[in-house]
Amino acid sequence: MKNKENKTEEGFAARLLSLRKQKNLSQTELGKIADVHYSHIGRYERGISRPTADTLKRMADALGVSSDYLIEG
Repeated sequence: MKNKENKTEEGFAARLLSLRKQKNLSQTELGKIADVHYSHIGRYERGISRPTADTLKRMADALGVSSDYLIEG
C-alpha cells in the first residue's frame, strides 16, 4: 500500500510540474492564480508536501484540469 501511495505522490508532483511548465507559468504566477504561496508550489512539485483538498482544487482549476487528473493522471 505504501508503494502505491509513493507512486501516486510522485505522479502528482510530476504532473503538477509538467502542467505548470506547459502553461508557461512560474511557481509565483501559478501561486497567484491559485492563491497558494509559491514556496508551497515548489514543495508540492518536489513531493515534500501534500496540498489540502481545497488547495488541490484551486491548482487544478488554475491549470485547467480536474483534481482527479492531478492525483491519478
